[in-house]
Amino acid sequence: MLERGRLSFAFRPRVENQDGIQRMFMLMSSSDARHRRIVIGRNRLPRVDGDPRRERAWAYVDRVAETPHDLFADLQARTYLTKTRGVRHQRPVRVVAEGGYTIASHGAHAHLSWELDRDVARDPTLDDMNVVDSASVVVAVFNPLAKRARRALERHRAREDDAPFAEPSIYPDRLQRAFEGKRFAPLTPELLDYEGCELVLLAAQRFVALDAS
Repeated sequence: MLERGRLSFAFRPRVENQDGIQRMFMLMSSSDARHRRIVIGRNRLPRVDGDPRRERAWAYVDRVAETPHDLFADLQARTYLTKTRGVRHQRPVRVVAEGGYTIASHGAHAHLSWELDRDVARDPTLDDMNVVDSASVVVAVFNPLAKRARRALERHRAREDDAPFAEPSIYPDRLQRAFEGKRFAPLTPELLDYEGCELVLLAAQRFVALDAS
């Protein structure tokens, strides 16, 4: 067991009361008072009963905060003006489920597991987001240096100039070493404490090794 705490699923509705999800969030508050907001790509989790080679979701840590309240500081209702559509109204983020979570290592990978509170009615939006009451997904962290090195090389080839500048990792050296030069590393709680941490979530019915080259 690496960490346990409370977890919430939330979403930002589309503007002007349109149906649908504009952005999906997973909010995590650990038992030792670390608070993170994670954006889920494509607004859905992988189906836990699906093929893990197909059922995967990308996500990233959008905000790290001192209190749970701070995670919502920029997610309130707002009104803004656009050049083409005039005044637009954005509804606040809505929490649709809460529960407990754990992060645990399992061999060469790590699982994020949760169980939602059962004393509230199930919100139908959870079905759209593939959120089930109790589940476990494999989570890996993308090596930031692998992406930046690839992008820098592409820019270098396009310009045909001197060697590209090597951008630093978002992690300190002691955490960056966990990647050992590979594209992915198993999730550890410390990595979630850095905004920009990129994640891949896989259906956990069986584990499929990610390309480590």
